Amino acid sequence: MSTDDALKLLGLARDASPQDVRKAYTRVIQQYHPDKVQHLGVEFQRIAEQKTKELNEAYQLLKDYRPAGSAPPPPPRQQRPPSPPPEYRKEEPFKRERGSPPPPPPPPKQGQPPKQAPQYFGLALVAFLTLILLVFLANQHGSSDHPQERSEQTERQASQDLTLLKRAESGDPKAQRELADHYYEDMKIPSAAASWYRQAANQGDSQAQVALGYMLLDGVGVPTDRSEGVKWLQRAAQSGHSQAQVDLGWMYYRGDSVEKDASKAAQWFRNAAGQRNADAQLSLAMLYHSGDGVPRNDVVALMYYILAVSHTQIDADISRWHTELLKELTSSQIAEAGRLAREWVPTDVFNAY
Repeated sequence: MSTDDALKLLGLARDASPQDVRKAYTRVIQQYHPDKVQHLGVEFQRIAEQKTKELNEAYQLLKDYRPAGSAPPPPPRQQRPPSPPPEYRKEEPFKRERGSPPPPPPPPKQGQPPKQAPQYFGLALVAFLTLILLVFLANQHGSSDHPQERSEQTERQASQDLTLLKRAESGDPKAQRELADHYYEDMKIPSAAASWYRQAANQGDSQAQVALGYMLLDGVGVPTDRSEGVKWLQRAAQSGHSQAQVDLGWMYYRGDSVEKDASKAAQWFRNAAGQRNADAQLSLAMLYHSGDGVPRNDVVALMYYILAVSHTQIDADISRWHTELLKELTSSQIAEAGRLAREWVPTDVFNAY
């Protein structure tokens, strides 16, 4: 790959700086992240993988790139040579002069543990007070120029947070999930978030079950436990959470933390597709076109594509796949797929697997 090809791939001009290269690479590489193409099928995942390799190659070529005529980089800073060790001298006994401060206390004896500062507050109280402080600071830097108005906003927010905490402690699963969201998104304390998510999940809150499942799968705020993470996703999927159904479908399709089973993946996709989940409908379109886990049927594949595009935007790769699919179908088959799409009825009745 030449320098011009690398610049073109990243959408940069020849006068781009190293900072421009890093920004462009970060922006473009995110478009091909595995999480963003996992619903597009094997064909497009391969395209994304190849594109990622090309972008990495381009970045390696350009990371030290400097346009012609630019100033050369500064020379590396020379490290000072280490100073020689001090000469040994015999320590004189400590003599305290009159009026001088007392000597420092001796270090603790070997085997004697240092004194620990007492813990005055529990984790929950400290975290809650931190939340109040963050809200206060946010309001201090708010758009209002009136101190009295900022004070009222702070007091109102603090009152709402206290009410939320009391509701969560009383066992309200929705409040427990919202408090967990507070800890995770605003306060960046994932361990406390996981604790509240678990309490809400145990009471059947499907969104909390999904959040706890992901934290267990990734080891965020809790020790990694992929088996338990899958169980929480299954509980959410069985209660009708469509995104959990889609994610479980891809886990079964790839054999990620579960035994690989394309037919079970198709079943979970079908459940989510019945709830108008566009990711599930596109995934089913790919499976019916390839025949993975279901009998190959290009008419049904086109039907699910039509359903998906009716309520979501399709990227260029999917559009090209659709164009190739139309070339393989007759006009009567295309008409049949359109009829099936018009007669398709969404359903919230699903099967648990």
